[in-house]
Amino acid sequence: MHAKCRYYLSSGLACCALPLGIGTYLIINKWVSGDWFQFLVYQKENWHNSFGFFAQNLATFFNLVREAEFFVAVGTWLPTLMLFFFCLAELALCMRRLPQAYILYGLVNLFISYSPS
Repeated sequence: MHAKCRYYLSSGLACCALPLGIGTYLIINKWVSGDWFQFLVYQKENWHNSFGFFAQNLATFFNLVREAEFFVAVGTWLPTLMLFFFCLAELALCMRRLPQAYILYGLVNLFISYSPS
């Protein structure tokens, strides 16, 4: 019984890690700036970031690889583009070995990571 309790406790703590991290980040934003989501304003004002469609961003990365200076293209945009497809292939190869929840989390994380424009 003791091992079972330890298993559920560790699983519960693991499930709480992500919400606690996000919650802590939002609380710090509220404390520092007075707004829970002020970081979104800073990202839009300073870096013109907003949430977009990941496929449009991939097309933009592809165009930047072709049009940017060589070192910027090879050092920034080409790895960004290649890593998307590498991660997608890795998730596809791991589908039989990992729980479906992990694969789904990986896909959602990948698409969300490539959605800010």
